[in-house]
Amino acid sequence: MKKKKITLLMGYSLICALIGGELVSRFVLGLGDPPLSVAHPSIEYMFKPSSEYHRFGNYYRTNDYGMRSDDFTQKREKNEVRILVLGDSVPNGGNLTDQSELATELIKESLRGDLTIPVYVGNISAGTWSPPNILAYVDEFGTFDADVAIVILNKGDIFDFPTFKELNPNTHPTRKPRSALVELFSRYVTPRVVGFFSSPPSKKGQGEVTEAKRESCTAELSELMAVFSSRSIPIYLIYHPSEDEILPNGSFEPKGSYPALKEFTEEKGVILYSFAGIYGESVRAGTYPFRDHYHPNATGQKLMAEYMLSLLGKDGLTSRWSQRR
Repeated sequence: MKKKKITLLMGYSLICALIGGELVSRFVLGLGDPPLSVAHPSIEYMFKPSSEYHRFGNYYRTNDYGMRSDDFTQKREKNEVRILVLGDSVPNGGNLTDQSELATELIKESLRGDLTIPVYVGNISAGTWSPPNILAYVDEFGTFDADVAIVILNKGDIFDFPTFKELNPNTHPTRKPRSALVELFSRYVTPRVVGFFSSPPSKKGQGEVTEAKRESCTAELSELMAVFSSRSIPIYLIYHPSEDEILPNGSFEPKGSYPALKEFTEEKGVILYSFAGIYGESVRAGTYPFRDHYHPNATGQKLMAEYMLSLLGKDGLTSRWSQRR
């Protein structure tokens, strides 16, 4: 009888521990509802369309075309303004950035207040997307009758050529985890434990692969620019610096693939804009714009929005849009 009571007590304790772990994992850690990806034959992968998530306390939503944006149709109404912002995890923000903090959402809200007409900003992005992914997306879904396109690039993903490998469930989950507690262990605890006892993967040959694919990536960036130009849609290329490219004094020290991108734009005769200046000013003012090595925090997203709005204003686009009725 005593052994039975101990067994029951242990069983109840285990159940309580599992329930408690699930509640903590879901409501304290914010796990159990990751944004889902879908594989695509030409784009490689994109976020699952028409989905909503609550992750790490942040709201994440995709529209019918997998953009992290409001719903809108492929055809623009006469009085609408449409802006496309295309890139990787920088404009996307990831699940550590609430939808309301995105630069694209801040631009939308600012222009809606100033213009008093419908404004849509399409956030076409996903982690590690490069020009081939973006071009494939535009080829698949079109340009949405956009008024302007803004492509955001950084040193990490400019020449990250698509591999079309099977999606890694730890980085690009395609289905919801069975529970928040299961996700905690399968996606975060176990890989770290295994990694601690394993040798780091060899990086030999990675540089050669990047170099070998560079010409293809720049060719597809050139084609992407041509697609928008052929439809008389102005296109801006903006460089997003990484944390190690902004020195403590706020100056910009380019690294990685930046020189190659700069050379490409000079050959094409197009301007390569950069967030480096406003990021440097922010650092000098004591306000840090980075969440990690590559990604902006809420401050960085706000600075990005202000810079893009300034570009649109200086080139007279917002003034032109204000005439629409």
